[in-house]
Amino acid sequence: MNSQPDTISLFSLSNPFQIKPTYSLSGIHDTKTQLLFLNTLQNIVDGMIPSFLKAEIDSESDPEEISSLFYRLNRTLPLFKYSKIDDSVDAFSFTYFCPGEYTHGVGRYVIDTLSRWLILDKQIEISGGICLNFQFVQYPTLNFFLDQKIITIRNKEERQAMIKNLPALIEEMKINIMSVYHARYISSLRSISGEQKNLLIQKNLSSLLKNPTDENNRNLYDQMQQFIVKLSSEEKIEQVQKNISQLVQSRPKIFDRDVFYEMTLLTHQFNSLFSSKRDPRYISRIIAYQYLLKKTLQESLEKAPFKRHLSLKVLPSTLSSEESILALLIGINFLKETERFEIRHLLESIRSCFPEAVYVEHSLVVDRRHDRIRFFYLEIKKPDFSKISFNELKMLKAKLPSELLRQIETVVHPLFMPRNEEEIIRTLIALSKQIKYVRDLPQVSIHYDQQTDTDLTFTIILVRLLREQPLSEILAKDKGSIKIDIDDVRIMGHLKQKYPKEAAILRVTLDKSPFFRPDYSVDLLRARQTIGLELTRLLGEFRDFNGGIIFKQEEALKQLRKEIGLLSKTREFLLENYFYSLRPGIMQTIHETPLLKAHFHLLTRILEAKMQKPYLIISELNEKFFLGFIASAAHTFKEEIVNVVGKLKLASYELTTSFLQIDGVFAYGFILKAEVTETAKQFEATLIQTLEEWGSRS
Repeated sequence: MNSQPDTISLFSLSNPFQIKPTYSLSGIHDTKTQLLFLNTLQNIVDGMIPSFLKAEIDSESDPEEISSLFYRLNRTLPLFKYSKIDDSVDAFSFTYFCPGEYTHGVGRYVIDTLSRWLILDKQIEISGGICLNFQFVQYPTLNFFLDQKIITIRNKEERQAMIKNLPALIEEMKINIMSVYHARYISSLRSISGEQKNLLIQKNLSSLLKNPTDENNRNLYDQMQQFIVKLSSEEKIEQVQKNISQLVQSRPKIFDRDVFYEMTLLTHQFNSLFSSKRDPRYISRIIAYQYLLKKTLQESLEKAPFKRHLSLKVLPSTLSSEESILALLIGINFLKETERFEIRHLLESIRSCFPEAVYVEHSLVVDRRHDRIRFFYLEIKKPDFSKISFNELKMLKAKLPSELLRQIETVVHPLFMPRNEEEIIRTLIALSKQIKYVRDLPQVSIHYDQQTDTDLTFTIILVRLLREQPLSEILAKDKGSIKIDIDDVRIMGHLKQKYPKEAAILRVTLDKSPFFRPDYSVDLLRARQTIGLELTRLLGEFRDFNGGIIFKQEEALKQLRKEIGLLSKTREFLLENYFYSLRPGIMQTIHETPLLKAHFHLLTRILEAKMQKPYLIISELNEKFFLGFIASAAHTFKEEIVNVVGKLKLASYELTTSFLQIDGVFAYGFILKAEVTETAKQFEATLIQTLEEWGSRS
């Protein structure tokens, strides 16, 4: 096609909106026909220009100011207009006016959308039309596209359906057209990485070679433009065109249809409360980024389907001139069917990085169309809508990815296990034997029983001297924070043939939501402590028969927290996981607090370090102990280390170990009692040799 624009003059330059075709009309050989064609389109364009722009230009004489109005016109697009639809007509005109760049293929999209949705389950009849890609004579920098169709009304039912469906359909088409516009514009930016460019190229070449199609629905123009649109930089277009041309000639296969249909599906995710408060252009921008995030995530999944992948985009924005918000677009894949990630997980992740964050109501959009992938859109703000600082934004971008991954919840199915009555009777007898004197405390044994979606249940076995109120009366009068039911109450003998021993089996039910840890595992220890406090309030001081070691562990962890000082939520969670990972478990209470503090600091150092090899080892001597951690992205090293260390036949009190997984890093820790330096050197040499052999095979 000849790219020289037509120079036919229709009107004087006194009409500021005089148009000229972007490309030559030399195919229309008759000059009179060309003039009639352009004259018709000029009249249609004049009717589409917003009246407020016409008024400004009429009163404006500065050419530079006039030029700026064409950009303002471009920002109001796309514009739609249709003639009246009533009983007096049997056809109506449908006209749309949109940018000419980054919207190629829009004509086919509009026709398909009208055909599919204007009258449900019925094709419309288009009796004529006219369209043109053009520029304005006074400002030829911008390209525009105008299309008008004449749609036939065949009966009363069709007329009613058109009147009802057309306004909503136009709003949807506006958003989708601008979504594609922004997606294509973003794809053309040079700032997109080379890896993303290659992913898009590989995806579409693969589709072109593998996916058969109906040639009546997909022509060569569709194939070429759809592929080129997805490229990330203009300099590769020529080469790709050549490649596609060769592929089409040798094997005419094709890839996905226009992105318009993807945009249509995403548009349905936005509810009316969300859309009514946001500019269609803003929604278009969000949809465009969502489309690109989805592409990136799907490509990553094709390369590594069994790994966790995350796509994240943080966009500063505003709801009005004084209401600052952050828009978050998130794509994440699930590895198991039992994994769950919802709004509460999102908010907890965000608040861990940005404590002031407040969820903007009705801003959550979730795309659940894929079995193992979820896409989220969410807006957050400060309580007063004040501007979010650069440092706050930087911190959120840096920390949020790891927090999102950490918040993925794994749903555990409740266990069915009938209560062992024999074991309960044995425990009752043992507790009864502990009470030998009048001043002996009540004896209590607390056992975890089961959990449901919302509750935790514990069984409590209790024996005490009945000197005042029976237990049933105490519980009947109490209205505490937890639910306590009596399964059984009996008298198990008398002390000195005078004081009855009251034995009871209680069932305690608690709401489990207060006991979730940051990774949404349930902290049974804290739940048990809550029960202990409630029993103390009801019965006074008692002896925790099966909680002695638990009490010592909690005291040791409390002392370690105090020694280390204030920690962030993330580090606090890490400290707790570290403490309870120490094996043998008894060493949690035997090792001195300064030693555990030094070992924990080694863990934080190795997690912050960069691995240049398949593994990383950090160690130090601490008086009579040799401390260290080994880290790797693969967990297989642990088995080899355990086997080698086992051959050393160290006593359990000589070696304490730890193993954790944190954000995709596996860490193996050790605390070796080393009276002499040589012992530490030999132990480290053994570890390094084993790791080198493992690394060479990996």
